[in-house]
Amino acid sequence: MNKSLGIKISGVFAVSAILLFSILMLKTISQYTSFDKNVGFLILIDKY
Repeated sequence: MNKSLGIKISGVFAVSAILLFSILMLKTISQYTSFDKNVGFLILIDKY
């Protein structure tokens, strides 16, 4: 029981870490080009 719980926690941690990393990467990229930021924003709106 504890092992499966640990796997779930590590999975959630991995997903949140990946999300955080991708957000940081997007912020870094958007500093160089505002065009990419706008396109990414439109794609986000289109998905949701």
